[in-house]
Amino acid sequence: MKTKLTIFSLLIASLVAIASCGGDDDNPKPPTPVAPDDPGTTDPQGRYCKADIPEEVVFNYEAAATTFVMETNIDDFQVKASEPWCTAEVTAIPNSTNKKLLKIDVGDYQKMDDQGFYLNELPRKATVTVNGGSAFSRTITIVQNSHIYMDVRTNKSPFVDGCLELSPEGETKEIMIETNCYSWTPYTEADWLAVKRVDSYTLSVTSKPRPDSDVTRREGHVYIENDSDPNNNLSIAVRDAEPNIHGEDYGYDEPTGWDE
Repeated sequence: MKTKLTIFSLLIASLVAIASCGGDDDNPKPPTPVAPDDPGTTDPQGRYCKADIPEEVVFNYEAAATTFVMETNIDDFQVKASEPWCTAEVTAIPNSTNKKLLKIDVGDYQKMDDQGFYLNELPRKATVTVNGGSAFSRTITIVQNSHIYMDVRTNKSPFVDGCLELSPEGETKEIMIETNCYSWTPYTEADWLAVKRVDSYTLSVTSKPRPDSDVTRREGHVYIENDSDPNNNLSIAVRDAEPNIHGEDYGYDEPTGWDE
């Protein structure tokens, strides 16, 4: 028993000696706290913030709010909205540790004329700035659409009988989209068509060449989706143009049988 106690005493003495052999720094600094999965948002004071917040948020014309969860130990965020119709605040989430909520509200954006019809105003914009010192700073663009209209004048060129016609040999045409919508996305389910948004008011439609062995007139549709109101979309009919018939196609050099 005495031998066992002696060995145990030696072990304790060794551990004490190792613990006392620190470096030259008698007051080492505590490790810097790191935000989960996001060490880049931690400042030298250990303040951190992790938040998946987009650079732009788009609303429709109704009064509404959106929220974003922030993982942070910062208590003194400075939040500012640039326009009176938009407000923002950061609040603590009840019964949560180091979690806060960024809430952005927008007011109603519906105007009527003297006859009681809604006006199609241009989108309005604001910015929301969220500042948490050197650990976090974010500026968010807020866009709110008015009542949206979208239209294409299918009664004039390059439309024929309400359809956009493209050469069977392959062709690209640009058409104007009349709209006050801030953001729209074109798409098509036709494998022989390709679409591209050129700018806020211009749509490019391209047809692939039709195989020589295929004489069937292709038809399809191009759709324009309103990004803030999926119920307010456009559909544009597209088809192959009929080949032009020139005089030489009738074989004037061989008028056999014309007078028979």
